[in-house]
Amino acid sequence: MGRNLDRRVEILFPVLDARLIRQVKTEVLDTCLADTAKARIMQPDGTYRRVEVKAPQAPLDSQAELIRRRQPAAART
Repeated sequence: MGRNLDRRVEILFPVLDARLIRQVKTEVLDTCLADTAKARIMQPDGTYRRVEVKAPQAPLDSQAELIRRRQPAAART
């Protein structure tokens, strides 16, 4: 798969407002860390293993979840 390394734009900026810091942590970071759909855990030997999903829990795809949360309510139905 080709990668867009020449045309991509990365932006980094400080978040200074305490309310926004909490929001980024709880809504974005915590969701990404809870991902079980595509997540891997690095092993001591440098290899990776997939995160195991324990039944009856459904896999969580963090990117799809973050997109779903930002869609207008009417588009979710």
